[in-house]
Amino acid sequence: LFSLLVVSVVPLYFSILFILKQPKGMYEYIPFSGLIDELLHGRVLVVFGEPELGISTTIVLLVISAVLISFLKYHELFSKAIYISLGIIFFCLTLYFALPNSNGFIGYVSVRLSLLFFVSLIIYLSLAYRENEYFNFLFLFFVVAVTLVSVKRTRQFWGNYSAMNNNYKEMLFVAKNVIPNNCIIYLKNKPEHWFFPHIDNYLGVFSENVVIIESNYELAQKYFPLIENSEESLKGLKVIEVEFNLDGSGDGYVYRGAFISIK
Repeated sequence: LFSLLVVSVVPLYFSILFILKQPKGMYEYIPFSGLIDELLHGRVLVVFGEPELGISTTIVLLVISAVLISFLKYHELFSKAIYISLGIIFFCLTLYFALPNSNGFIGYVSVRLSLLFFVSLIIYLSLAYRENEYFNFLFLFFVVAVTLVSVKRTRQFWGNYSAMNNNYKEMLFVAKNVIPNNCIIYLKNKPEHWFFPHIDNYLGVFSENVVIIESNYELAQKYFPLIENSEESLKGLKVIEVEFNLDGSGDGYVYRGAFISIK
């Protein structure tokens, strides 16, 4: 445990330094009931939307069941390594409920901590089941069950990724054959789906001196390694407008694609 604390000093120092140097913003907390709901339903595993909740909840229930069964012979299982892993679990859980999800500049804190919590649980399980042969067959059952559920999850994702792949292909085609050099790109009607905040950068892959307005929301933050030069002249650059048009044929999937047009 002492070694763990020693190696944590440097990242902890940089984390505190990073937080102190950020402008003070409005702290945003997720209600306690919301945090419990996100934890039990495994929302950290949800990528595209609500239809995935059944699968993510099943995986969480299997992990929790494995943990509860491991406690049946806790007096035989507990060792120094397990005590340390349990300490890490409760530490992650404490931070999950105590820290704000966002301070106006840094967000998605809760979802990252929930991921660390589940990773810590799995580490604990690997230690607990290894130290007691009685639980070996149960451990195998949970591994097989989670694997089968994950296979179904992968099949569910396939349709969404296929739809995304079409968007990638169209973006690259437009970037290579339509977008001129030395231009400013204005984006219009960009979908709110999480997939799109950075995909528009593909439009500048094959062109020189292409500026995509308001594409990078982190540019204005102090921690960003590049500084925006507001004094740079934009004279001589062409101005084009890229409009995203939603694909109405995406009813079978959570993901709805978008095709782009140039003006």
